[in-house]
Amino acid sequence: MSRRRLLLALAAGVVAVWAAASTPAGQTRTAPRAATAPALPEFWSAELLEDYELPLATPSRTPTHVSRDYYYALPERRVYKSYPVYHPDREPDGYLDRLRAAAPEIVFDAATLRTDADWIAAGRLVFEMPIDVNGPILRPAHVRDRAWYAKHRVPVAADGVMPFARWIVRETGKVELGNVSCAMCHTRVLPDGTAIAGAQGNFPFDQVFADDIPNIPPPVMPLVAQALVGAPWDAEGTARLRAMSHADFRAAWNAIPPGVIARQGTSVFAPPAVPDLIGIADRRYLD
Repeated sequence: MSRRRLLLALAAGVVAVWAAASTPAGQTRTAPRAATAPALPEFWSAELLEDYELPLATPSRTPTHVSRDYYYALPERRVYKSYPVYHPDREPDGYLDRLRAAAPEIVFDAATLRTDADWIAAGRLVFEMPIDVNGPILRPAHVRDRAWYAKHRVPVAADGVMPFARWIVRETGKVELGNVSCAMCHTRVLPDGTAIAGAQGNFPFDQVFADDIPNIPPPVMPLVAQALVGAPWDAEGTARLRAMSHADFRAAWNAIPPGVIARQGTSVFAPPAVPDLIGIADRRYLD
């Protein structure tokens, strides 16, 4: 599907989160049926992007968005069917063998969506859709390793599912670990094992990343750090990054708790909290 439709489906995913959160326990929310497909507004327009984000304290460093023509020329992204990742002790017998035998399946087709309920269901698929495979955050060896779960205290839901990643089949016989979905940042597992879609996530991103820091060549590490958490308008922070050793980098990332992520445009020295998406329609500022 096109990036435009992808983002519309992401918006539907937020609606799904809102609907689930606002329905009283024990009741079923009935979505109104539409006689025809809903009219989809244009997502990427210069006018709408004018107040998309606040200008930075250094105005000359405020990002400039790509043009409408560039945006709509981006290639389409297919949404393949994905499957839960289980903790090794909870995985059903023969599970991965069955996935290897599964045929690839495209699960999003906007032409088939006619009702609010259709769009909400499609939004959930896109919410869970990985945009990368077998890295960079998680690799198959991680989620198959009991010691990795224990070391990083990775939350697991009551049904044994680790909900921050999904197995994906894009060709028969090949099972890949999907990474960097919306769900990876915006899913929270509560102490009782309940997984809440759209909440402030609690996957330990930075502590997992810290394990890989010793494998990054020393001359390259400052460049990697600048790419991951660089803030070009923060000259002092950039100078600190360039002066840090591998041990400094690892200590900095290890100190960041789940629910907080050092990411692009921010700082490892003051990482922001992951915003939750529940009730997003009623907020003026998100991040």
